[in-house]
Amino acid sequence: MIREREIEKQYSSFISRKSRFLWIMGGLIIILSLTGLALGPSKISFRELLGLFGSGADEVQKGIVLHIRLPRVLAGIVSGIALSVSGVVMQSVLRNPWDRPLRWA
Repeated sequence: MIREREIEKQYSSFISRKSRFLWIMGGLIIILSLTGLALGPSKISFRELLGLFGSGADEVQKGIVLHIRLPRVLAGIVSGIALSVSGVVMQSVLRNPWDRPLRWA
C-alpha cells in the first residue's frame, strides 16, 4: 500500500514536470516566432507587428511579414517537428535501447 502511494506520488511529480516543460517550450516557441517576425533588415516593432492586421496597417510592412517572414518562421517550426518525429521513428525502428520513454526523465 505504501509502495503504491509512493509510485503515484512519483508519477504525478513526473507528469507535473513534463507539463511545466511543455508549457515553457510552447511559450518559448511563441516568443521566438514573434522575434523572428519582428527582426530583419526592415525592423518592425512588436507593437507594429501586432497592429499589422488592423485597418491602418502599412501595406509594405504587412507584405514583408506575411510573404517573407511568416513562411520562414513556419518552415522552421515544421522542419523542427519533422526532424524530431523522424528521430523518434528511427530510434524505434532500430530498437535502440536508449529510446525508452523514461530514460531521460
